Amino acid sequence: MGTTEPETGVTFDPETDTYHLDHDWRSDESVSAAVVRGVAAVTDTAPTDLEPLFATLDPDALDQLYRSAAGDPGRGDCLVSFSYSDCAVTVAASGRITVRPDAEAGPVSAGVPRGLRDR
Repeated sequence: MGTTEPETGVTFDPETDTYHLDHDWRSDESVSAAVVRGVAAVTDTAPTDLEPLFATLDPDALDQLYRSAAGDPGRGDCLVSFSYSDCAVTVAASGRITVRPDAEAGPVSAGVPRGLRDR
């Protein structure tokens, strides 16, 4: 599939030209911290040199959304996409974080599966 950077756990997929990072919900690291770590690795920038994530979205809200989604298997398809530090970022309830450098995701958007909208 691609190559994995052992230090960061970021994998490059040449077929889709995207980078992936799998967040472990059992770890002490928040999903917002994993996003910053992944974008920092992809852009070869120190995490402290990136713009603050809160300039893009509320990291606490992102963390809370995915803490809730991780505990509810019926919300396993929840996706949030946003632009951060010149990257398009998508976070899935599965823990998969996708980063596409030099791309815009547009405004913050959330994808909710049709079945959940009808609940």
